[in-house]
Amino acid sequence: MAENRTVQWLKKLINGVIEKAAVALVIYLVGNVGVVATVILIALRGNTHGPWFYAVAGALAFSVFAILVMTILVIIQLSKKKSTVSVQEIGKSRLAQMQFVYDRAQEQAGRMFRVVSVTSVHITAIGIERTTDPYFDVTVTLWNHSIFDVELEDLAGRFYLNTWEFRKSLHWLPTTQPRVVVADSGGNQFTFRQNLNSEDVNYIRGIRAYFGFGNLELIVKGYGQSQSLVKPQNIEWPNPGPTNEHLVKALGGHWKATA
Repeated sequence: MAENRTVQWLKKLINGVIEKAAVALVIYLVGNVGVVATVILIALRGNTHGPWFYAVAGALAFSVFAILVMTILVIIQLSKKKSTVSVQEIGKSRLAQMQFVYDRAQEQAGRMFRVVSVTSVHITAIGIERTTDPYFDVTVTLWNHSIFDVELEDLAGRFYLNTWEFRKSLHWLPTTQPRVVVADSGGNQFTFRQNLNSEDVNYIRGIRAYFGFGNLELIVKGYGQSQSLVKPQNIEWPNPGPTNEHLVKALGGHWKATA
């Protein structure tokens, strides 16, 4: 404990000496003008072997040594100031970069629909030919261009084929892993099932049209460490959606797009 205090005191003393070195050097130079003048005066009078000459010359030699030491201290002080300025400039640059990252994160967290998108929607006809409890599956591909991991919540709402609204329930197919799209990644596919009744099947068979998902909410929220940062938000669907081509063909019909 005492050794630490002694070391700290010595460091403080040395730093204080270095900080005052420039002022001390100027004062010392001014103070030694008389010594230099005395040596020159004695030399001009021819008393170069007298005791006063040696005494003053010795004092001058010591002064030169002291000036050299103080000059070194001044150089150290200047280099410390320069390094301090460099560190401060680097610190400001890093702070500016951190501020940019923070602003970007805030922007993304509040507007996930700009950085998380549905890139494709594919309709799978399997199940529509069932005589009881028919259905079809919808596979959604997502990209996440944000810096946050996100997770899909349960679906809410309904979607349409032309003006026909599917009234029966829909749900994500069960998986062993959470429906997560990690930060800055894409191509993740998730599938949900739309249950049908006989009226739905007859309508699908009799029309050639596009699906519309405008009333079906696809909610994403933060996952893991992002959970507290990204609140649940609705993601936009592609418009228009896919056609019912595969469903019509599975039902034995010939699909032709309407004008």
